[in-house]
Amino acid sequence: MAVKGSKGTVSFAYRDLAFLDPDFVEENAKHVVMLDLSNNRFNDLLLLDKFQNLESLVLDNNRISSLVKFPTLEKLKTLSVNKNNISNLAAFITQVQKSCPSLTFLSMLQNEACPNFFNGGTPQQYRDYRHYVISRLPGLHTLDSSPVTNEERATAKMKYAQKFELESQPRSAEDGKRVRSRSAKKGTAVRRRKPASSSSRSVATQSRSPPAAAASTPAGPPPLSGKDLDSVELEKLADIDLSGLPVVEEDEPPAPPPAPAPTSRIVKSGDSDWTDDDNIEVDDDSDWSDASDTHGPLAPSAL
Repeated sequence: MAVKGSKGTVSFAYRDLAFLDPDFVEENAKHVVMLDLSNNRFNDLLLLDKFQNLESLVLDNNRISSLVKFPTLEKLKTLSVNKNNISNLAAFITQVQKSCPSLTFLSMLQNEACPNFFNGGTPQQYRDYRHYVISRLPGLHTLDSSPVTNEERATAKMKYAQKFELESQPRSAEDGKRVRSRSAKKGTAVRRRKPASSSSRSVATQSRSPPAAAASTPAGPPPLSGKDLDSVELEKLADIDLSGLPVVEEDEPPAPPPAPAPTSRIVKSGDSDWTDDDNIEVDDDSDWSDASDTHGPLAPSAL
């Protein structure tokens, strides 16, 4: 059972709750200004959607994660989420920034996303954490247990605010051109369609043009055979007038070389050598061709 206090204060602390009674929410949500849900098992905050007049919310020691979904709470000024499961600072702060535009107090001690002496963080890490949160939530007056100073605001703006402003602005067409130009200089491939050259356009035009009809060309005479070609050439040669052409005298062909002289045969008889011309008389009427036929066989004495 809820404990009701003055000025719309309600506490459900140390009840081991994971959700609120729907009947209580329906009857009392619009009257609640300060709600304490610490030391329970809450991990879903969408159940707070009906608490539109809520100004202070305490969720210490629950099961709130970095990606928890917040309902829009326009009037919420104080949010305490100490000792939860928040490990991603950027993701959690983004949800808070969208859902709680009037927030002036935020405490995140004993979370992994808040490095400090409770969880072994260094002083420099904690300063960086504060600068980042202040740059994302410029309306904060108190962060954790310390008020936000003007020096912290200036440092946060110098380190983070300008970067977030540039990222939140929509890019114009001119910005897109500059980004593409920088990408091209760094070697990033920027594809552009290359205009076709005049030669390629002419070739493409010729390839697209329909072929000429074969019937448009007049039919010529049928092809001539080999015999027809010979007769035509002879007819052309017969019609040529050769009377006016100069006469070119050709040299007589050279006389053939003289026949070689007949060779003499040597007939060896005993120890003497003699030729056919010296020892044989040739009869013109006789029919013979060899010396052996004229003399006949040799006498035994000659052997």
